[in-house]
Amino acid sequence: MERRSLASIFLAFLVVASDHYAAVSAFPAQDPWRKNDPWNWHYFPRNTKVVRVAYWPAYSADQYPASSIDSTLFTHLNYAFANLNASDNTVVPDDAARIAAFSRTVKSRNPSLKTLLSIGGGGADPKPFSAMASKASSRTAFIWSSIALARSNAFDGLDLDWEFPQNQTDMDNLGTLFAEWRFAAAAEAGHSGRPRLLLTAAVYYSGTIRFVGGGTYPTKSINANLDWVGLMAFDYHGSWEPTVTGAHTALYDPKSDVNTAAGVARWMAAGLRPDKGVLGLAMYGHSWILSDPSAKAGIGAPAKSPGPGDATPVFAGIVATVSGDDKATVVYDNVTVTAYAQVGSLWIGFDNEESIRNKVGFLRSKGMRGYFFWTASFDSGNGTLSRAAAAALGH
Repeated sequence: MERRSLASIFLAFLVVASDHYAAVSAFPAQDPWRKNDPWNWHYFPRNTKVVRVAYWPAYSADQYPASSIDSTLFTHLNYAFANLNASDNTVVPDDAARIAAFSRTVKSRNPSLKTLLSIGGGGADPKPFSAMASKASSRTAFIWSSIALARSNAFDGLDLDWEFPQNQTDMDNLGTLFAEWRFAAAAEAGHSGRPRLLLTAAVYYSGTIRFVGGGTYPTKSINANLDWVGLMAFDYHGSWEPTVTGAHTALYDPKSDVNTAAGVARWMAAGLRPDKGVLGLAMYGHSWILSDPSAKAGIGAPAKSPGPGDATPVFAGIVATVSGDDKATVVYDNVTVTAYAQVGSLWIGFDNEESIRNKVGFLRSKGMRGYFFWTASFDSGNGTLSRAAAAALGH
């Protein structure tokens, strides 16, 4: 009975929310920050606290259980991932027992930590998300089930990782989804007497997705309805470019506008409030086999193939590989603000402590909210990158 009652409440609120959002978004702006935030009752103040976020992928549970995370290094941890059931548009657990234990486990070392349940991920089919977002009834099923799953498993928020909306219609529907999600979360909080669930999303590094349909993210709705978005500022280069090495997390690139600084600039030009932006940092690299292992090879060196396995070694593995070969070299590249290692014929582009510190310095200079790591599972045993980033960001 309670579940049915809440669903009815949410549906009524969502109908009102959609009409209200459409009406008030046409109001004249009262100041530059409120122009994208028509609902003054959830206006997000500029002096927000910084966030230090990391994802924990459930597939790493056997090698890196949630209990092994040093949660004191983070303000928020995201469980990755719950799934979207394409048949009824509800959010369902990937592993009910793991989801149930996650918040309790990671908060044991850091009671002030906030946990979010992330939905989707890079391995999820984007088509069901497109279908879900296209209709009010399916959005309602998604919204209500996501809130119910988060609440029943003691999460403090929800994160949507839709990779990626395929066209402008998807993007417009995403904006509507965000507005309805926020309204429902506020309604549920008022009904339950608990703090409103945090709402966030993982997004492309740039405000417009260039490799699919060219859709532009709904920045106005993001500013008004989400607590933040995480810009996935990685995977600029990889195994799909098998003949040349690349800096997959380049902060700058004089040869291309596919880089973090350019992406952040495009987001800001599109109207994203800086305090809504969280910069994505990678705890993994991309690797190649060099064409000429005898040469000192830098970024853009000729390669004959991607590296071994999936060619995406995790940071802990990179450290082990480099430390296990006394002829290995590691170079910090000032131009791209990345590092690379050469171990014989193996070349790896990645981020080390220095590049992480400098990227955190960059996001601070832009007034961004903080950073997120993909993923907590990939760091070295003593949390090298997590500690470097936390120290650079401060409190």
